[in-house]
Amino acid sequence: VVSVPKMTYRITDKAMEKDSIVDCDETRCKVKVWDTCRKRYVRCPVNREEKIVIYCYEEGFAAVMSAEILGDLQRLELQSDGYNVYMYLEGRLYNTEHLCCLAYARAKFVYAYEQGGDLNAKRMLEYIGWLYGQEDSCRQSGLSAEE
Repeated sequence: VVSVPKMTYRITDKAMEKDSIVDCDETRCKVKVWDTCRKRYVRCPVNREEKIVIYCYEEGFAAVMSAEILGDLQRLELQSDGYNVYMYLEGRLYNTEHLCCLAYARAKFVYAYEQGGDLNAKRMLEYIGWLYGQEDSCRQSGLSAEE
């Protein structure tokens, strides 16, 4: 269970407000507990538009993120590495649009190409490169996300 000080509720409410897009990832860390090192996790939801990052320290790899952090999730879009447990919080399916991060998908194709010379993976990398180029052109042209 993640405890959130009362002061941060305003920050989490703003970060997780309706129609927000939130990126989320987790990383392992070693923590010294008495005489031994234990595996712990830091999960970080990020709302780029609001420039808010929330660090959630957890003692075990909970397959769910605390609803205490994510709030009531009214039409939240959550982007992650494809780890779909972010849709299930405390055993309940929320009204969340789960977006998979293309950078993570691209990394799998890079691995397939580098490790096995898979030509289909190389072709996918070219397609992804083209998509990134299109995105960059739109950004340089000053287009909004809607445009």
